[in-house]
Amino acid sequence: NIYQKDSPVDLNLDADAFNEADSDKSLSLLLYRIIEYHLSRLIESDGINAKRINIKLANISNQTTLKITFQSSDNNFHTIFNDYALTGIKSKLEMYEGKIIMSPSEENHYSIEVLI
Repeated sequence: NIYQKDSPVDLNLDADAFNEADSDKSLSLLLYRIIEYHLSRLIESDGINAKRINIKLANISNQTTLKITFQSSDNNFHTIFNDYALTGIKSKLEMYEGKIIMSPSEENHYSIEVLI
């Protein structure tokens, strides 16, 4: 429990399979900004009410993967992911031939996956 607003938010980070030495500095900075943006949005937004956030970061076989999963009381997928700031993130990912995949799953669980 590392962040607390009105209710606790559990944040788990798994970066054991990520070696920053295998990524250039601008890519590492981009990953940091993506994580920072989504954490800020998920934790500080009153409408999303994320309760548990899991972040997994890995680079395996010349591919970097960032996956953020969370549970939200907001069941409107478009409210959570329809944001102008994502346009800038997507264009930066294109410089690395990367992509971002945002998808809902069952019972208000959502995932954001970045592949570079």
